[in-house]
Amino acid sequence: IEDLNKRFNENDDNKFFNLYLLSSYSRLNNRKLNGLSLINDNQVKEIINIHFQDSEKIKTLKNKIKSFDEIKNLSSIKVRDQYEENPYPRWKEVIKYKKITIEEYVNLEIMPNKGSYSIENPEILIAGCGTGRELVVLAKYFKKAKFFAIDLSLNSLAYAKMKCEENNVDNIDFLQCDILSLKKLNKKFDIIFSTGVIHHMENPDKGLEILCSCLNKNGLMRLGLYSEIARKNIINIKKEIKNIFPKRITDKSIREVRDFIFSSDSKSSIEIKKINDFYSMSSVRDLIMHAQETNYSINDIKLLLKNLNLTFIGFSNPKVKIIYKKEFPDDQKMLNLDNWIKFEKINNSAFISMYQFWVTK
Repeated sequence: IEDLNKRFNENDDNKFFNLYLLSSYSRLNNRKLNGLSLINDNQVKEIINIHFQDSEKIKTLKNKIKSFDEIKNLSSIKVRDQYEENPYPRWKEVIKYKKITIEEYVNLEIMPNKGSYSIENPEILIAGCGTGRELVVLAKYFKKAKFFAIDLSLNSLAYAKMKCEENNVDNIDFLQCDILSLKKLNKKFDIIFSTGVIHHMENPDKGLEILCSCLNKNGLMRLGLYSEIARKNIINIKKEIKNIFPKRITDKSIREVRDFIFSSDSKSSIEIKKINDFYSMSSVRDLIMHAQETNYSINDIKLLLKNLNLTFIGFSNPKVKIIYKKEFPDDQKMLNLDNWIKFEKINNSAFISMYQFWVTK
């Protein structure tokens, strides 16, 4: 990296190329780069925006976001610190969208099941909005909805707010807040989205119980939880790297762990190296070096929903449902969780991206 920095400052012939390489491996705003402002190239300007201007925007926006209640839980503090250092994902553009009603959206997600979910001007909580990729899309879908977005990480919230401004989204209130403090806000919501969040809590069951307490009667909730079966290789890798796992995670230690996996020929290492998230700093930390993580089975989900009196109304993974339909044609609404347990035993990697599903209170 230092050699690339030196080459950029000394070598005019390959200035573009050296900058592209350097920007892939290092934060440019921490470096002295001679002649950077003289480069007149659109792709270079985009790199400069990401490394310099975005950093300044995020720094400014952090001061505009309020915090609620002190974050005291030790696991919450660890998770917050991880995403302060490595916000994830650092996304660029939202998917294409069209105007759609809440009812149409939910029914598309849970199809072939269908229900009546018409809600006028809904209050929607995004519990753990992260850097806002899902949030921005939803806010563009549902312009009459009022969104309330919380997260542990102020850097992630500022990134999300920046992306909202870029996409002309203004129907969102942001707050740095732990899910554990939500009851103190004394707010109720019609819909709650919490994708890939509660499985990073010290006590996910408690987190879900709190979310349920904030949900209006007949309210809807979309959850995303890690699958123990689908993440078998990731779980195995975490066991392999346990002895070299650093107490203090830095860019250097993330690279050392990744080098170890690169040099390994274990089945799990080979599979991990096929995952896109293995190839950037924030995402590989989220993938295999997370501060707090719980994995689930469908049976765990079944018991969890029963204990909280929640009704399962459908998985949202469309490709998975196409396969399920062929194997269990009699389950026309695809709501039989016992069948889904059998399905996953045969199709181990079906939920590699998480169980994503809807419930109603």
